[in-house]
Amino acid sequence: MAMTEKQWLRSKNSVAMIEALYDMKASERKMLLFICACGRCLEGPKLDEDILISLRRAEQYADGQISFEKFMVAQNFSHRVAMEVQNRGDLFCQYFLMVVDAVVAVAIKDLDGPFDAADVLSENRDESYVADLIREIFGNPFRPLPIIEPSWLRWQDELIPKSAKQIYEKKMFADLPVVADMLEEVGCTDLAIVNHCRSPGPHVRGCWVIDLLLGKK
Repeated sequence: MAMTEKQWLRSKNSVAMIEALYDMKASERKMLLFICACGRCLEGPKLDEDILISLRRAEQYADGQISFEKFMVAQNFSHRVAMEVQNRGDLFCQYFLMVVDAVVAVAIKDLDGPFDAADVLSENRDESYVADLIREIFGNPFRPLPIIEPSWLRWQDELIPKSAKQIYEKKMFADLPVVADMLEEVGCTDLAIVNHCRSPGPHVRGCWVIDLLLGKK
């Protein structure tokens, strides 16, 4: 049975939510960023930069900044490093290895990737957190995206899109409430937008409001 909007807004079932997103033709970019978010939100020991480079390159690939070849070089390198660490007894790396595999799966059009990443994060944290993360990135796919007035983007020498870009690039999600304040000042009354910016999160790269302000899909 297809998921309804009411179910989407309350759901803790990440599998059903991802299935709904595929039915709605969600973008590959968003799926990649969701998997990267699953990797970054894992709770455990800090991972070596040689391992985390796979997520940085996947985010760059999602935004069209690097080639598929460069993306795959990073994934293969990180996978080898993580395997070496895991073989020394670091079981946390097993979670990360599964996320790396999920990233590659999406890039090669394997539909299982997001499900695998969601399963990993559900084991590491809980199903409710994963559902909130999905809504953070995909918003409410049952409704059209809110309208962003061009005048809002021009206000104060394009301060709103500049702030959104800084949040996106530097992961400064603590500044989202400031964006909400600015949007209200220019006349935005859409509660879905301003309430999301002021919500406790989780907030990650791919946030539907930031994407909306930057024209990303």
